[in-house]
Amino acid sequence: MAGFKFSKKKMNRRMNKRAMELSINFIVIFILAIVVFAFGIRMAYSLFNKGIETKATLDRQTSLEIEKLLDTGEKVVIPFDEQEIRRGKFGVFGVGIRNVLDTEGEKDPFQITVEFSGVFDKEGKKSLTNIGPTPSSNPAQGSSLSVQVRKNEVQKIPISFAVPSNAVSGRYVFNVKVLQNSEQYGFTKQVTIVVP
Repeated sequence: MAGFKFSKKKMNRRMNKRAMELSINFIVIFILAIVVFAFGIRMAYSLFNKGIETKATLDRQTSLEIEKLLDTGEKVVIPFDEQEIRRGKFGVFGVGIRNVLDTEGEKDPFQITVEFSGVFDKEGKKSLTNIGPTPSSNPAQGSSLSVQVRKNEVQKIPISFAVPSNAVSGRYVFNVKVLQNSEQYGFTKQVTIVVP
């Protein structure tokens, strides 16, 4: 009988040891699963943000067109002033500024403002909807984006617009102005967003 008790104790210790190993293995696997899940979320988040950042940059063709148009002597240009943007999507317009000011200092401050001008239906009649595209990055509608431009150099600025998923079809027109010390610099430009 004494041998039976001894083996029962030994068996209980072995069972406790196995139970403890199982608990530790479960905890380790659980922690690893949380770490892998956190890295997956972080990667998805960074990919999503990189997609938005990439969208708000100018493509090579737009950059070349800005340079070509500014070489004609204009101070402010928007080479492609009309885009079709579908509901729930983004579009980017490129604005080019050439600093021809004769002021003191190495750089001059400029402000780019975007103001809603109007929306027109398919027949060209002015519509009164307020559900349409809005500037999605600076400058926000009614505010301004500040940029510094070196003397006799060109600055290319992307302005992106977001079209909400419930936007009404039509042609949305926005006025883009560049100001220098609260005075208009160059001519007012218009961009048109066509929501099909």
